[in-house]
Amino acid sequence: MPQERWGWEYVEPASEPPSASVAPRPVWQELPPPDVARWASRLAAARSKLPTRLVTIAVAASLLFVADALRGNSAYLPSGFLVLGVAVLVLGLCLSLLSVWRPSRRIKATMRKARRHRQGRMVAFQIEDQRWQSHVRALEEKERRERESMRRWYPLRLQSGANRVDIFGGTPDGWASLITTLGASLVSSGQAVLVVDFTEEHVADGLVEFALQQGVQAHHVNFPVDIAPSALLAGLRSDEVVDLVADGVRAPNGEGMDHRSIDSAVVRTVVEQMDQAPTFRRLVEGLGILRRTYASNTEGGSLSSVEVRRLIDHVDVVGHTEQEKNTLQFLTETLGLLAMEDTSSASRHMCGPLWPPTDMTVVTTSARHHGRKELLDRLVFHRLVHDMRSSSAGTARNVVVVAGADQLGGVGLERLAKQARRAGVRLILLLEHLREDIERLLGSSDSATIVMRLGNAKEAARAAEYIGRGHKFVLSQLTKQVGRTFSTGTAESIGTQDGASDSESTNDSTSRSRNLTGNWRLTGRSHSTTSGTSTSTTTSRSRTWQSTGNQSTADTTNHGTTEARVYEFTVEPTQIQGLPVTAYILIETSDHGRRVVMGDCNPGISLLPNVAPTPRR
Repeated sequence: MPQERWGWEYVEPASEPPSASVAPRPVWQELPPPDVARWASRLAAARSKLPTRLVTIAVAASLLFVADALRGNSAYLPSGFLVLGVAVLVLGLCLSLLSVWRPSRRIKATMRKARRHRQGRMVAFQIEDQRWQSHVRALEEKERRERESMRRWYPLRLQSGANRVDIFGGTPDGWASLITTLGASLVSSGQAVLVVDFTEEHVADGLVEFALQQGVQAHHVNFPVDIAPSALLAGLRSDEVVDLVADGVRAPNGEGMDHRSIDSAVVRTVVEQMDQAPTFRRLVEGLGILRRTYASNTEGGSLSSVEVRRLIDHVDVVGHTEQEKNTLQFLTETLGLLAMEDTSSASRHMCGPLWPPTDMTVVTTSARHHGRKELLDRLVFHRLVHDMRSSSAGTARNVVVVAGADQLGGVGLERLAKQARRAGVRLILLLEHLREDIERLLGSSDSATIVMRLGNAKEAARAAEYIGRGHKFVLSQLTKQVGRTFSTGTAESIGTQDGASDSESTNDSTSRSRNLTGNWRLTGRSHSTTSGTSTSTTTSRSRTWQSTGNQSTADTTNHGTTEARVYEFTVEPTQIQGLPVTAYILIETSDHGRRVVMGDCNPGISLLPNVAPTPRR
C-alpha cells in the first residue's frame, strides 16, 4: 500500500488540569472565638449588683454623716464619723467600680490578643495563597506551551486497503482540495494517477501544478480542444467500435435493450463496409448513405468510392421499418455533434494510448452544446471501461479518479468498478449526489465511503442512515421545584416572689460625770442610764412577666435533569448538510471493525504547526 493521505484528522490534545498536579488551594479557617464566658458572666453579675451596692454605700455614708451632724449637738457622741463616712463612700465606690472594671479589662485584653493572633494568621495565609497562585500560573503557562507543541493534526489513511473509494456530495472546491491532497501523496510515492474530470470546474489543476513542481511529467488532455473526439475510436476493432458507440449514444436511463441492439446493428453495418479506421465523420457519412441523403459526388467526403458502393448495396437491407428509420435519424444527429469537432480538428489525433500508465494524466471534457458534452462524457467513460477490460489483471498500477460521474448511472459505475477490480486499478469515484440508483454502491465489500456536504435533505438522510445509528444518552426532562415554609411561635413566662424579714435590737447605755474645781475638789456628780429597744419588720414582693415571639421563613428550590437512552443517528442529516467545504466523514470496514472518522482535506493544513508525520494510532 502506498503512503496515501486522504486528509488530516484533528485530535484535541488531552492534558490534566493544574489542580491534579498541585496541592489544593489553601482555605482560610476561622478559629473559634476566645473563651470569655467566665469573665462575661462576672461582668454581668457585677453590673447587676452595682445599683444595690451603690445604694448600700450611699445609705451607710448617709448614716455616718447624720451621726456626725448629731455629734455637733451632743458632747457625748464619739468623734470621727465624718471621716469614716467619707472613707466608706470612697472605698465602696472604688470596690464597686473595680468589680465592673476588672472583668471588662480582661475581656478587652483577651479580644485584643485574639485579634492580633488572627491578623498574624491572615498575613501567613495570604502569603501562602499567593505562592499557590504563582505555582498554578507557572503550571498553566507550562501546560499552554506543551499544548501548543502537541500534535493536533494526524494524516488520515484507509485501514481497510479498499480498492474503491466512493465520495458522495461536496463542492468543486472541496473536490479540488481532496484530489490535490490525495494526489500529492500518491505522486510523491511514485504512483501513476489518471484523473477524468467531467465537471468543467478544473478540479485537478492544483494536482497538476504540484506534479510539475515535483518534476513529474503531467499530461492534460481536453476533449475536444486538445484532441479530436475520434481519438476515442483509435486502436479499436470493428466490434469494439460498435460496442463503444452503442453504449455511448444512449443515456443510462435510455429506452431499453431493444434500442441498443438496433443501434449496434446499424453501426455494425456501416463499420463493416469501411476499409480505413472509422471516425465520427465517416460514420455520419455512412449513415447518410443508408438514409439516402448522402450525395456520392460530394467534394471533401471522407469515404472512398469502394466504401460508398458497399454501403449503397446495403441501402435496401437497413431502414425499412419505422423504428430503423428513427434509429438512423437519431444516430446521424447524435454522432453529427462529434463529426463537427472532427471536421474542425481533424489533425489533432493522439497517437498511442489515451492515458499512459507511467505519468500523471488529467482528461477533461468541455463543449458549449449540452448534448455534445454529455455524449462526449459517455464515450470517454466507456472507452475507459474498455481499456480496463482489455488490460490483464495486475499489469496496471494506475489510480483512476473519476469526478462528476453522476450522469453515467449506477449500472455504468458498477461496470467500471468491476473492470477496475479485475485490472487491479485503484478506483476513486466523486459523485455530486446520492441518488437512489447510485445508493446501491454504498457498502460494497471492497470499498470505502466518504461523505462530504450534501445539501439535499433526502440525500443527507440516506447518508446518515448508512453511517449508522448508536445508543447514547440525551437530556429528556427538566424539573424545577420551588417551595416556601413558614413557622411562627410565641412564649410567655410569669414569675412571682414574696419575702419577709423581722429584726429586733436592744440598746443599754450608762454615763457618769464629775465636776472638779481647780484645786481638784469634787463639786458635783451626775449619773444617767439609758435603755431602748427597736423592732422592724420588712415585707417584699416582686412579680416578673416575659412574652417572646419568633417567626421564620425558608425558601427551597430543586433543579433536576433526566437523561434517556436513545437509538439515534451517529451523525444527524442536518450536520451532513452543514459540513465545511473541505470536511468529510470517512466510513470503512476493516479487520478491526467498522470505522467512522471525521477528516479535513484542506491542503493548507500541511503548513500548520504541530502536524504529525504519521497517522494516529
